[in-house]
Amino acid sequence: MSKQRYVPMPIGASSLLTIFAVLCLLTFSLLSLSTANVNKKLSDKSAGAIANYYNADFEAERILSKMREGIYPDQVKKIGEKIYSYDCKISDSKNLSVEVMVDGETFEIRKWNVVSTIVWQADDSIEVWDGQIEE
Repeated sequence: MSKQRYVPMPIGASSLLTIFAVLCLLTFSLLSLSTANVNKKLSDKSAGAIANYYNADFEAERILSKMREGIYPDQVKKIGEKIYSYDCKISDSKNLSVEVMVDGETFEIRKWNVVSTIVWQADDSIEVWDGQIEE
């Protein structure tokens, strides 16, 4: 009976370098895939926000056009002698606020701004050191 010896497969430096290169390429491809996914989500959200703004802008222009025809829709409020105001919803947290001064046949837009509808409240739950040493 002859004895057979087990001879391990030789792994040289080139094999180790190839394995390392494949692992690096795999890592970089996963990182680029993750970055592309995040960028797509951000661009979709941005496109939605822009579309919402222009829908509100269109609605505000439509209301202004009605005002020029002499028709004042229900959302238009008189806030001064010649000043009218109305809001068009952009999202749950933003409105397009419009203020128009009407002087006969002249319509002057005094304000056309995006305003936040969320009331900001300070977070006072964390006690901050005031610089005084307590004794």
